Amino acid sequence: GRNETSVLAAVAPELVDLSQLPKDRDEWPQGVSGEDPRDATAEFGESLIEATVELIGARLDELGL
Repeated sequence: GRNETSVLAAVAPELVDLSQLPKDRDEWPQGVSGEDPRDATAEFGESLIEATVELIGARLDELGL
């Protein structure tokens, strides 16, 4: 989906080739659930990684770690 593809585009862009997905938006990519991976961006991936790190940090603080 969009999230996973965006995170991969942020950390290993050489592994993401959106041109391999169907260009026709009416044709859903096989094996994909969630949001459309054709809307993925590295910038969105970076924001997801940042939010995840903040949430994990907050949880570790709560636990006193």
